[in-house]
Amino acid sequence: HLYSITGNIHIPEKLVEMMDTNPFVASNNSSFTADADNSRYVVENGALYDMAATHKWLIAYPNAAEAEEVIVKEGIIRIGGSAFYRNPNIKEVILPDSMLQIGNSAFSESAIETIEIPSSVKYIYGSAFANASSLKTVYLKSTSFTQFTSNNTFIGLAPNSIIYTES
Repeated sequence: HLYSITGNIHIPEKLVEMMDTNPFVASNNSSFTADADNSRYVVENGALYDMAATHKWLIAYPNAAEAEEVIVKEGIIRIGGSAFYRNPNIKEVILPDSMLQIGNSAFSESAIETIEIPSSVKYIYGSAFANASSLKTVYLKSTSFTQFTSNNTFIGLAPNSIIYTES
């Protein structure tokens, strides 16, 4: 992990691979930029994406960004581990119908208040929403195919949180 980074984090053209979880989890950066000649890593609406042909995923969203809503790019299949971890400003994340997985600690300890999880999501990994104490409303569009890989996925939510499901 890259600690104590503030300001912008630039992804150079030559960077060819990042690990499977947010390497910037402990940073307090306000933005990402990616070299225009880097076809694998792109930044859209503040989010850093890995656009590799086999696994398009959202790697990270800057913790010091002021946006309260993030719309995840269509075609993205995974929210990476710790992508929004401890993000103090994010209130709502809108996931596309292409989404298949939500990674470990993806929203843990963040300020997220509401999320709709599309029926396309098959896996929600451990601690994905753990201690997201501002999370009030979760809409699970389907429960028939979603697999929680841990029993602590929603641990530490506010007592008045509501999880809705569709039948």
